[in-house]
Amino acid sequence: MHGVDISHIVFGLLFGLVIGSAVSLFNFWLIHRATKPEDPADVQRSTTRLYGALAVRYLLDVLTMVVIFLLRNLYPFSAEFALVGGAVGLIVPGMVLSLVKGFSNKGA
Repeated sequence: MHGVDISHIVFGLLFGLVIGSAVSLFNFWLIHRATKPEDPADVQRSTTRLYGALAVRYLLDVLTMVVIFLLRNLYPFSAEFALVGGAVGLIVPGMVLSLVKGFSNKGA
C-alpha cells in the first residue's frame, strides 16, 4: 500500500460501513415486517410478501454496492476500502440482529 495514507483507508472503511449498515438495518426491518402476517390463515399471501421483501432486499444490496462503486471518483478517501466497508456493513448488522432476535425468541 505504498503512497496510501492510513486516514484514507480508515475513512473509506467507515464510510462504507455506515452506508452498508444503514441499508442492512433497513433490510432487517423490511424482512421483519414481512414476516408478521396480517392474517395467519392466509399462508399464500404471507409467502408472497416474504418473497417480495427478499427480492427488494437483494436489489438494495446490489444497488448499494453499485452506487459505492460508481461514485468512487468523488471520494476523498480509498474507494476500494469503501467497497470493503460497504460489504461488511451489509453483512454484519443483519447477522448480529438475527442472532440477537433468535436468542431472545429461544427463551420465549
